Amino acid sequence: MSIEKEACNELNYYWIAKYSDGTELRQFDFENDIENHFGKVNKEMLVEFVLEKKDKSKTFSINLKTGLFSINGKEVDKIKINNEEKALGKRISEKEKVKIIYFRRVLRTINTLKKDFYLNNIFHFLGWHGIINGKHEKFEIAISNNTDELMIPPKDNFTPL
Repeated sequence: MSIEKEACNELNYYWIAKYSDGTELRQFDFENDIENHFGKVNKEMLVEFVLEKKDKSKTFSINLKTGLFSINGKEVDKIKINNEEKALGKRISEKEKVKIIYFRRVLRTINTLKKDFYLNNIFHFLGWHGIINGKHEKFEIAISNNTDELMIPPKDNFTPL
């Protein structure tokens, strides 16, 4: 599928799926004008999922083998938000299998009188969920497309299917 230029231009972060065999799938292949959708990611071989800023100045990633997040290539197991330390991920053993969480929430303001809209922000959600020691676990972060701010969404609304 060729790159949808307008949608691509709205994004400040692009994803990269890294596989156990050392290969990777990028959301955008600019050389060949190809846009890969998330459904093309091989979840069975996926080891790490990276969000890379368009200018390559910042990355956020989740390692599905260790359960830990990385910021700019450095593993981070906790962060400070409003002077309070918050856990970021959880170390898991290699025998435990977890599933990737990745989605975006787009906030737009719509003016129905003018039949116009504009983009407010896009939030990229990244993390994992799975059964660890018989208990459902979920860890995710949200990154603001506009400000690069990192947030930790509440976990109490998670219900396993």
